[in-house]
Amino acid sequence: AAAAEKRLQAASSVGTSAAASAAAAAAAATAPAAAADTSSIPQMARVARMDALLHLVHCVFLGHGFQRLHDSGNAAPASAKNSGIFCVSYLHGRHTPVIATYVPVQSHLVVYAASEGAEGAPLRVSVQLGMPAQSVQAKVDYLLLYPLTSCHCLPSLVTLPTEVCFSFLTNLALPAMKAVGCASRSLKSAVFEDDILWWRVLLALPPSSQLLEAQAQVRELEKRGEVLPARLCLQLVRDEVSRARREAAEQQQRREAERRMRERMRDPLLVQPPRQPPRFPGNPFGGNIVGGDRDLMPGGGFMPGGRR
Repeated sequence: AAAAEKRLQAASSVGTSAAASAAAAAAAATAPAAAADTSSIPQMARVARMDALLHLVHCVFLGHGFQRLHDSGNAAPASAKNSGIFCVSYLHGRHTPVIATYVPVQSHLVVYAASEGAEGAPLRVSVQLGMPAQSVQAKVDYLLLYPLTSCHCLPSLVTLPTEVCFSFLTNLALPAMKAVGCASRSLKSAVFEDDILWWRVLLALPPSSQLLEAQAQVRELEKRGEVLPARLCLQLVRDEVSRARREAAEQQQRREAERRMRERMRDPLLVQPPRQPPRFPGNPFGGNIVGGDRDLMPGGGFMPGGRR
């Protein structure tokens, strides 16, 4: 802990302008990658020592504009010398001071960070030896620094980091995403000019034969190494949404026509009345009723031959 404390002091004395060079020094202190592979895939540098891991996390704080509070003392407390746990206070010109607690546990390093006055609900991130330096930096950024710095910003989308804004947009419905894109010029570029965002939207649409064919075409262009046209994914999403709306409208029209047909079949006014028997001439009441001059045989009478 004492060696790590001295390393943090040296990094803090340089200031925020030396954050990039400190990160490079931490990466240089990492162990070499695994045995060189015969392939041409470059190997990422991995952190192999705990002091290098501590120094790298400290440099992430410096890269966001934080500076170590020198009044907190250079030596670790007596209780921290045996356990290896120590705290570092960071100051920022626009944000509340942050108190970070470094807890090395075997090959893991657990870092707790909280704003001053909110020590009861700290944020937490865990990194370990063997992780690539870029992964360590990204994890500390997303789980510690971005929540600490963004929670004090004005409630405006343009003040959010790019990664946070991207995650926010991917969880919006299409009408809401369009409304956000029409809010300002910066949000317009973030919504309508991000091909990766619309590729995610294209993959999230309900599957159909036309959609699967469009996705296969995009993957084929990527396999051939061709540059995708600007706003290609946006246009594919628009085409798929228009096709789905037309199909839904046609289905609605068919259901409406079937409903009207069933109502017409059940309408009593449209049912034909039963057929009446034919009326015979001379019968005022109609029907085949006995009586009348038509019932008389030629010559008179009811029996063949007439009257006798």
